[in-house]
Amino acid sequence: MSTGPSGRRPVYGIAGGGRLAYHWRRYLELLQLPCRQWSRKASDTSPRKHLSGCGTIIIAINDDALEPFIRANFRNTKAVLIHCSGVLSTPLAHSAHPLAVLGSAGHGLGFYSKILFVTEKGRPSFSKLFPELPNPHVAISANEKPYYHALCAMSGNFSSYLWRRFFEQGERELGLPRKALLHYWRSAAANIGGPCDLTGPLARGDGATVRRHLSALKGDRFEGIYRAFAETFGPSKGGM
Repeated sequence: MSTGPSGRRPVYGIAGGGRLAYHWRRYLELLQLPCRQWSRKASDTSPRKHLSGCGTIIIAINDDALEPFIRANFRNTKAVLIHCSGVLSTPLAHSAHPLAVLGSAGHGLGFYSKILFVTEKGRPSFSKLFPELPNPHVAISANEKPYYHALCAMSGNFSSYLWRRFFEQGERELGLPRKALLHYWRSAAANIGGPCDLTGPLARGDGATVRRHLSALKGDRFEGIYRAFAETFGPSKGGM
């Protein structure tokens, strides 16, 4: 266990035992910054007692539980409390949302240090909250946070469902080699943001192909998703 400058007490505390907490701890340890973690499953003591002496405590738990958890465990604490919700704005803690898709696998220092953190305007900046961290950072207003996070969810999370379906059906139902599927995924990712990034029947206004696709997907749970895209971005809507 890492310890703080005194040799006894940690500097950073992490409350949580999920993926976000795992990545926070890994990043801090890669930076050789002292930290200590509390989780419901691994700790016998209360969060406040376990993280006593931590000058900064990162609350890495679900959004719905954040405020009740803070009220129950850190009322009148002297520690700086920071949550990582991209949506929530609360007077109980500052916020720093990592703009990254963090799965179950850990990453290296180069990956973590490039993550953009989004904080709130009118609150302490990221450099004030985490003076030892080299990450890029921006601040947005509390009112902008729900829209910002909706964009994150649609692009980073919703798209994962589509890609997982693509890989599962491509391999299992169609017998396509995974290597080829990965190459297609990489080519799609490389094309995003370019001058010609919109391809396919919706971009071309190819209504006949769209109708064939919908016919092939009839009864599939992804039919509604395709139809929603066609209705939103189809030829009659002028594309994107």
